[in-house]
Amino acid sequence: MGIKGLAKLLSDEAPD
Repeated sequence: MGIKGLAKLLSDEAPD
């Protein structure tokens, strides 16, 4: 995990 994990969390909160 790491960048992908953070990106997933961001996408989960604000999917664009």
